[in-house]
Amino acid sequence: DIQLLDRSEVRRQLKNQPDKILEINCMRCGFCTVTCPSKIHYTIESFSPRGRLSLLNGIVYGDLELENYELVNDILHSCTLCGLCLVNCPAGVKTHEIFEKARELLHKNRE
Repeated sequence: DIQLLDRSEVRRQLKNQPDKILEINCMRCGFCTVTCPSKIHYTIESFSPRGRLSLLNGIVYGDLELENYELVNDILHSCTLCGLCLVNCPAGVKTHEIFEKARELLHKNRE
């Protein structure tokens, strides 16, 4: 049984995180995608660090509706949290930490 998330609550919590998703210094250069295991496996931009950040920003800004919890959850959980994206990131964006926090929030708000 899939429950709809309270979108406003998810947005509010994402905006109030210490590593504010909206204030990251991602330059969208794509260097993170080169070593990302899930991007290499799935070969789809949504499964890259840059794609996941775009997804989260779309949800926070309200450009994307959080209607398909399972798909968002699958995309966020495709990150192995290995940190290879940070190794290649010239801006030092700790995407794996952002995705880990976003997973927690999505899970918490689903219950």
